[in-house]
Amino acid sequence: MSLKCGWKDCEYNVPEILKVVDDGNERVILCPNHMVGYALDIQGDLSEEHYPLPITRLKSGIPFKPVCEITRDAGVVFRDIDGRAEFHLSKENLAKLVLRKLNPSDYKLLISNKNRNQDTFELHDDFYDSEGVQMQD
Repeated sequence: MSLKCGWKDCEYNVPEILKVVDDGNERVILCPNHMVGYALDIQGDLSEEHYPLPITRLKSGIPFKPVCEITRDAGVVFRDIDGRAEFHLSKENLAKLVLRKLNPSDYKLLISNKNRNQDTFELHDDFYDSEGVQMQD
């Protein structure tokens, strides 16, 4: 079985850029385009015509309940398919990461993880400067 985006009718199947969101109960696999839609839904920024989100939900692949690295609240695991970069974030902070709206202190906290650097796509220096200030809007 090849991995592909779980958004209905999306055939995107490039594993190198697919993302997984897993809350310990269920997981979804999404392409970059539909990850933005998922993040906008978290923030309540989608119109009612988009509901319910047409996403295939799978059984969780993790044996624990994640805790947000920033707030210490209940969270989700957000990672690359191949596990190159992994974040434990609340859904609200996941939306900020995906939509490139982290504040500088949250950026610095996430970048300080020894397994991450500015080459991690979501923290790339095209999106934030070295102080964590957004480079794009």
